[in-house]
Amino acid sequence: MELTFKIEIAGVSIAITSDDERIYNRCKDYLTDKSADMAVNVNEEHLKKIREEENTANRGFVMNKVDAEFVALYRLISEKLIEKNVLAFHGSALSLDGQGVIFVGISGAGKSTHAALWRKVFGERVTAVNDDKPFIRFDGEEFYVCGSPWAGKEHIENNTQVPLRAIIYINQSKTNTAFSLGFDESLRIALQQSYRPRSAVIMKKTLDYAIKLCENINFYSLSCDMSEEAALTAYRAVFG
Repeated sequence: MELTFKIEIAGVSIAITSDDERIYNRCKDYLTDKSADMAVNVNEEHLKKIREEENTANRGFVMNKVDAEFVALYRLISEKLIEKNVLAFHGSALSLDGQGVIFVGISGAGKSTHAALWRKVFGERVTAVNDDKPFIRFDGEEFYVCGSPWAGKEHIENNTQVPLRAIIYINQSKTNTAFSLGFDESLRIALQQSYRPRSAVIMKKTLDYAIKLCENINFYSLSCDMSEEAALTAYRAVFG
């Protein structure tokens, strides 16, 4: 049975139509009664494309329908949200004392592990925002990092949004050091971690957004092990 429901991501209400109740269940923390600002609907062509990509990337792996539809929804929503000054981003985001921090890096760098360290070291001062695919919203004056249902294997997320304080690029190391990055390196990282659409028009908007992000938000490089001192090193770099 086909059902239509609305979710709110980064302050934007999105109508979703699906014939699979499991999609509704994955999105239930973000349900809203607000009038829809946009609508998305996954079709068979979208599903086929996602499955073919996964099959090629993972040597014969066949993605099930609900996972393929969930990925397709993320892509469709991401491409529409950039029109609303909302950028889809890849990283582990948390809030410390109401200030947002996003940890980014290559696969296996320890983004989620480092976020978990902050929760351990700083306790109740820390709230998870999204452990995999947060969204970044710009309201014309300030950037906010926002939760979403697309939260990785562990499903660590909260339906919240907080002012974005910093983005930290993690490198594994035996010693703990952190420093602020310049604009060029910040932009390289921002584009690397942003959802990159195939449409040239939407990609141009993504680039413009990333430039604005780097002009207003501090990016840091953190070389670290996975000790509690690593969390404190990052904290001192960002918050002084």
